Amino acid sequence: MGRMSEQVRLNNNQFWESARRLHLDGLLESIYAKPRRRRLIRKWLDKGRCKRVLIRQMDFDSDPLLIEFREEGFELRVLEDDEPAAVEVEMIAAHAAIIAYSTDPLPFIFSWLRREIRMPRLFNHARDHWFVFRVFLLKR
Repeated sequence: MGRMSEQVRLNNNQFWESARRLHLDGLLESIYAKPRRRRLIRKWLDKGRCKRVLIRQMDFDSDPLLIEFREEGFELRVLEDDEPAAVEVEMIAAHAAIIAYSTDPLPFIFSWLRREIRMPRLFNHARDHWFVFRVFLLKR
């Protein structure tokens, strides 16, 4: 049973590869290509080296995706085997919300109200959440 659930988890991690290839890599590259967004990220970092956003999949069992924002660029990676990560922002989302509702304010808000996107510790790390909202949801 344990081996089967491990295989299922590994297969489900393939979602992150598709999400990266079809959506996240291009989105983050376009964010970093815009001087206004780079200034926003620099302001968010506030002399820090890195800010981390962890995205957990709510529709099926998979490892979480970690996005590290740095002044010079970003890094995306799947945290395997419950690898610990100190993160500033954690998001739990349905797979459709990760791809379809993560870049436009109105669909994001409706998705959040439908509980397709959850933001634990929203008010504990309000500044970090505010900057993540601005980085992802600002009009291009």
